[in-house]
Formats: sequence, C-alpha cells, structure tokens
Amino acid sequence: MQFPITKIENEKVFIQDKITYFHRTKSVDLEHLSLEGMENIFEGVKNSLNYLKNNDEGLSKLTLSKDSNYFYKFYSLGGQSFLSTDDSSCEFQGHKNIISPDPVSAVFSENDFWGAVEFEKDHFVLNGTFWRFINLYEVPGKISFQQLGGIGDYFLCFRKYPVEEAKKLSGRVRNINQLTSDQSYIRNIASESAFRDSEGILEKLIHGEENLFDFCLWFVIRQDTKEALDHETRRILSMISRIDGKGLMETVALSTILESYVPGVTPDFKRSHFGTSSYLSCMIPFTTNEIHPDGVEFHAIDGSSVFIDIFNPYAALNFNGLITGKSGSGKSVVAQKILLDSLHKGVKGLILDKGQSFRKLTLYTGGNIFSEKFNPLQFNNPHYLKAFLMSLVPENEFSIKDQGRMFALIKDYLLKNENHTFSGLIFYLSQSFKGIEHYFNELWDFVTDSKVHITDITYVDTALYPKQIIAPLIIYLIEYFKNIEGKKIFLFDECWEYLEKNSDYIEECFRTFRKHNASAIAITQDVGDFLSNQSKVGQVIYNNTNHKFFFYQDTTSTNLISEEDSERIKSLRSVHGSHSEFFYKDDSVRKTVRYYATPTEYELFTTKKEDNLKLEKYDSVYGDFMDFKTLMDRWVDFKYEHGGMNDH
Repeated sequence: MQFPITKIENEKVFIQDKITYFHRTKSVDLEHLSLEGMENIFEGVKNSLNYLKNNDEGLSKLTLSKDSNYFYKFYSLGGQSFLSTDDSSCEFQGHKNIISPDPVSAVFSENDFWGAVEFEKDHFVLNGTFWRFINLYEVPGKISFQQLGGIGDYFLCFRKYPVEEAKKLSGRVRNINQLTSDQSYIRNIASESAFRDSEGILEKLIHGEENLFDFCLWFVIRQDTKEALDHETRRILSMISRIDGKGLMETVALSTILESYVPGVTPDFKRSHFGTSSYLSCMIPFTTNEIHPDGVEFHAIDGSSVFIDIFNPYAALNFNGLITGKSGSGKSVVAQKILLDSLHKGVKGLILDKGQSFRKLTLYTGGNIFSEKFNPLQFNNPHYLKAFLMSLVPENEFSIKDQGRMFALIKDYLLKNENHTFSGLIFYLSQSFKGIEHYFNELWDFVTDSKVHITDITYVDTALYPKQIIAPLIIYLIEYFKNIEGKKIFLFDECWEYLEKNSDYIEECFRTFRKHNASAIAITQDVGDFLSNQSKVGQVIYNNTNHKFFFYQDTTSTNLISEEDSERIKSLRSVHGSHSEFFYKDDSVRKTVRYYATPTEYELFTTKKEDNLKLEKYDSVYGDFMDFKTLMDRWVDFKYEHGGMNDH
C-alpha cells in the first residue's frame, strides 16, 4: 500500500491534488445540560446535517460514486473526537473545530508506520500494535443519542444526498429498514421515526426537516497483544448485539478500510446504509468530559479524566461543599480523596470526624490529634462567643433583647479585662443573668485556660465528647479554623443536628468563608432529611454550598433538587472493589463521576473491619520501628506486591 497523504499544512491535508481538512472537535459536555438543553443540542446537530453541502451534478443514479459529493468522517478515539472532510466550511452544533497539530498521529499514534503494516486474516499489525476493524454491518432499528460511544472507539463516514435524489429514494428506504432515532434518555416521549412511512419522510424532505445520507461506521480496536485484541473484539461484538445490531470483522477488505481510515482520504461507501439526519445525529460523537481545568482527578463514565477544583476561582459565591449519600455508598472515601490531594498541594485541613473514618489519613499526613480540652476564650470575637454560649442555652430561654444584652456584656468584659478566662466571663455574665452558670456545668471538664496550638492539619473525634458539648465544640472549631493561615478545608462528618439552634451563625460563617480562603465540606446521609422543614441548618448549608456531591440515595425531587437530578441520583451505582460513583453539581456543571482508589488510598480510606484488623496486626509487629506513613507505605507494598498477610 502506498501512503495516500502527500502533504500536511495546518488543518489542510493533501491527498494527491485534492485538499481536505482535519480538525480536533471540542464538543460541549452533554451531561452539563438539562433535558431541554440536550434536546436542543440534538436538534442543532440534525439541523447542521441538513445544511451540509452537496454537489448537484452527476447524481442521476440512486447510488453515489466515491468522489461525487462532499464526505464527512468523524473519529471518536480515546476520549477525543476528530473531523476529516473536504468541506472547508462545515460546522456542527455543539462542536468547535480546533486545528490538530498532527492528523496522522491523532488517529494512528505514529508518523512513520506505513511500511510496517502486516495484514493477517482478520486483523493487521502496525508497529507491534494489533488492530481490527468491526463494521456496523446491520444497524439497530433504534439508536440512542451517544449510545455508540459507550461501546468503543469508532469512525463514522457519511455524505449527503441532494434533495431531488433523496425524494426518489424515500420510497425505497422504507423497504430497506425502519430506523428510529431514540431520544428516550433525553426526554420521556416516544421517539420520532426517521422512516415512519414514505409519505412522512417525503414531506420532511420537502420542508427541509430531514435529509438523506449514505453512512457507514467501523469500531476501531487497538491492543498490545493478539489475546487482548480477541478479548476486546468479543466485548464489542456483544455490545453491538445488545443494541440489536450486528458487527462484522473485516477480512479481505482490511486494506480498503485502512485507507478509508486515513485522515483526508475519501472513504469507501461499499458497506453503507441509508439514514436520515435524525438517525445520523445520534451517531455524531460528543467526547468532551470536563468539570474544571484542574484540581482533584476523578473519571467520567467512559474512563477519561475530569478534575474538580474546590477552590475554583470562578465558583459563584463560595468554595463550600456538601457530600451526601447512603451509608456505604462511598461518600467519606471521596471526601478523603479531596482532602488528601488538597493537603499534598499545601492546603490546610481541620477534620471533625464521627467514627474515626479520617484518623488514618490524619496520621499519614502528619496531622495533629486534637486535645480533649480547649480554650473558648482563645479567640476574642464577641459574635463567636455569643454563638458559643447560646449553643448551651435552651433555645427559648433568652429573648432577642436578652441576647443583645449578652452580646454587649461580652464586649464589655473583653474590653475591661486583660487576662480573659472562660470562668471569668461566665462569672461576669452571671451578675446580670442569674443562674446562667448552671448551663455550663457539663462543659468545665473540657475547658482549659491554656491556648491550643493551631496546626496545619487537625483531627477531632466527636466520639470523645458528650452530646451536650458537641455544638459549642463545633462553634469553637469554626473560629479555630478561621485562624489557620492560607487555603484550608473544614470537613464535617455528620454532626449538623447539633447546630440547629445556631443556624444564623452557621449561615454567616458559610457565606464569609470564601474571604478567609476557606472551604467547609459537610457530609450527611440523606439529603431529603437534610432539607426537611425540621432542619433549618440543613437548608442553610445546602443553600450556601457551591460544590454538591450526591451518592446513591432514594431521594425525591424537592424545590432544591429537580426531578431530572433526582433521577440521576437514583441511577448511581458504586461497585465495591472497583469504583465509587457520584453525581457532581455546581452552578454550571451536572455530571456523573467515578472515583477509582489507588492501593494506598484504599488502605487509608477503608473502614471495613477485616481490612483494618489486618493493618492493626501488621502495626502491632512493626509499628514501634517506623512512623505511620512509612508503616502504611510498606503495608501497601507488602499486601499488593507480595500477597499480603493471608493467614500469617
């Protein structure tokens, strides 16, 4: 075979004397859109197809010759999409054409490959890589928008019939197949039939609502070994069968298909099908997966990387987050992933834990385990001190007038006394509020007059404190958190029920955290309970969080969660031992995301009893001889590289 490309200049690809064009296409991320938005994109792609160019000469026959019309060739490869065409001005709705620096490398990954191609019976070997083309030999009767991208890499070739020829073909098409564009995951209505009947398609052709195309599609398989090639082939053939299609492994036509695959080459349409713009629009690839330009790395459903940046500077009003889902769905694991990656980048952290889920992470990163005693007067902010005191007082004990008087007395005490102590403040207030000191009897065992050292990574276990003490402790820790310098994350694990009396204070803190370069991330189980009328603080937190992470839960739509989002949340599936799946949402993004843990992350984040018992056994033998990070790194190496402890 002779390599067909003679020259490449920017987007121009020269095939002998013919000029064609090659672009990388950056599409919109469909998951960000509402159902209405996706429907509009679908209609836009269909209209783009309807407006494509076609030559009107030499088309008296019902079949198109190879060079009789403009060709369009879309590639969906490795999470990217490319367009090769001889139409210099084509544009597709939802796609932006970007010049590809090297068209050949974009689709082959090599430049000097051609002399090394070796054809076998049903595959070929190219520079040591095994390739196979599987033709979509029988097309499905129905096809969903973007359904093909979930099967594998593919390239799609098509060309448009002139209207007059399409009219002649409309009756014949009905006898060939009954094709339907299926938008069922976009909207819950019956899909429009592209070939409902010959009269229907003819009417649509006349009014420009539909056009007729020749199209053909091949799935592209590339693997390092023949065994891997055969395994992937079986998977793709099975997936094609599931959508009621039939795949054909190319054999004698391999060289022809390979030449059609080359950028700029006019494709061979010998295996073509008739299709309308409605049907074809479902095949145009939308490969873009994106959330933020950088941040913590996660993955889209198709395996491509996406990034979530808690401190994204374009966040609407704040950097706060909410992580919610059923127990065991993976919410604490993802919270730890965000925190660990952020700590590696110099972000500081304060962890309020319930059940020691984050203790291993704290020890691994050299964090400080918080003392059980704390000094409420370490921070002389009267707003904070008033909230601290009121968290221990019955909600209806003091009128608004009394609370104002308390605030004035706190300010007065701070001005008049150089040596501030909590006992001194309570004594001072008791002169005006008789018996107020009795509300703090349970607190004294946890109070110290010494200042607590503020560290970059602080861990607090709420299990060490009586329920009555947790609310004032959180109020204190919020003030502690504000005094940590630099970017910082305050992670709360399921303890919001203790703050119902302080919802106004919590709202003020959440609204102003951004100016402290801070993010508060709350974890809770059921967002429905969190947003119930009984939970004022839950609604406050929800309304003041930009980043929302929903794990599986049987939640119903509310005025804060749309029916569309509720359905996405219910469809989430985390697979133990593989990945955690969640639905991420902020002011502009809506996307299903997966987290795949590394061995080190799994061992740090897991709360499974059997996993932790094995680690504890290893720690009992070697813990006295190394710090926890070294111990964990060696445990991961031992377990995953050398088979673990097994029965030893």
